[in-house]
Amino acid sequence: MNTLKTLSVILSVVGFLIGLVSAYYWHAASKVTVSSAWELEVRGNVSRNIMGWVTGNMVAFKKSSDLHRQAALWTAATVIVSTVAGVLSTCA
Repeated sequence: MNTLKTLSVILSVVGFLIGLVSAYYWHAASKVTVSSAWELEVRGNVSRNIMGWVTGNMVAFKKSSDLHRQAALWTAATVIVSTVAGVLSTCA
């Protein structure tokens, strides 16, 4: 097996593994739940009113958006690695 073909196979496997990492982050982002602020460790004294729920929503949205950002970055890496693997496989 020549070098380009071997590299293509290796990059394909790496692309698959990176894709699994991105799938993990997408899944984790979909599982974020909203809790009231008094159930979370939020700085300051939080009253048990609507603002506690607003704060809880903001915390959950931030956590979800951070996970979505990671998932998007890992997905981009998957696309790049898989594309390089595909191009190398046609050259081999």
